[in-house]
Amino acid sequence: AITANRALAAMLGYDSPREVVARITDTAHDLCADPEERASFVRQLEEQGFIRGRECRFKRKDGSTLWILLNCRSIRNAKGELICFEGSIQDITERKGVEKLLQQGIEQLQFFIEHAPVSLAMFDRDMQYIFASRRWLAEYRLGDRDVRGLSHYEVFPEIPERWKEAHRRGLAGEVLAEEED
Repeated sequence: AITANRALAAMLGYDSPREVVARITDTAHDLCADPEERASFVRQLEEQGFIRGRECRFKRKDGSTLWILLNCRSIRNAKGELICFEGSIQDITERKGVEKLLQQGIEQLQFFIEHAPVSLAMFDRDMQYIFASRRWLAEYRLGDRDVRGLSHYEVFPEIPERWKEAHRRGLAGEVLAEEED
């Protein structure tokens, strides 16, 4: 038997849980926005018996889509026969929108740094490269090497300890200046 609750009905734009169930059973309507995704769900449930933390798109009554986080498991009787599926669905549409905006911002920042007319590099707190400008790569004779994720100290093992200490102090928030360097 297929059941739904009020929260699912509201999330999908239906007036009642009955309407959701009727839509699924009467028209063989699939809530998955992508038929291949549904087939993948079925395979995973058959092979593993559960789905944990899977993100996909579902269709609303009005035809629009929403992103959901799915957790589901198959329930079987003592003979191993499938009785039903049990699960929960969380609307993550807003989160997916924010992730998309964040990714666009990262791509814009990467483009800006890569094409900056000055020697510029961005590091994380462990002095691993996040981005480096083409000019940086050229000035430090790194060619077209992809330095992202590499430690600055691996790329330049000859860096003196006093510079490493200056990096640590700077990362701790101290403002440093050295005219000679």
